[in-house]
Amino acid sequence: MAGAKERLREARQSAGFASAKAAAETFGWPVATYIQHENGRRPFFDSETVERYAKRFRCSPQWLAFGGNEAPIERRVPSVQDLAEMLRIAQTDLPASTSFADWPLVVAATLHMLLAQYEAFGKFGSSLPAARIAQVGESRRPK
Repeated sequence: MAGAKERLREARQSAGFASAKAAAETFGWPVATYIQHENGRRPFFDSETVERYAKRFRCSPQWLAFGGNEAPIERRVPSVQDLAEMLRIAQTDLPASTSFADWPLVVAATLHMLLAQYEAFGKFGSSLPAARIAQVGESRRPK
């Protein structure tokens, strides 16, 4: 049976973060403390910490702390209006020299970044700190 540290790691990985460091830096948590929570060297059972991790990794606090049969991840799904705005942003960012054949790939790359922002922060766009936006994109890049 998995313990809290294994569930924390599973939640982080399911949220798309390749490393504990990437997740901690993205959310502004002390890196050493988060890594100690994930490797079990420091317990994290106070309700504030469990709630904070559960909110950012989109899982239930009960599952994170105690386990159970429920799915660990609650997916955020953008509204139609949010998707339309993401597409508008992606089209606006197109360089004038983009060929019609390359248009889908260029737009898809921007949409991918905006969706990663939405999943991680519940919002997207220029209101997010640039360093955190870059870290989310980097942590989700296929290896």
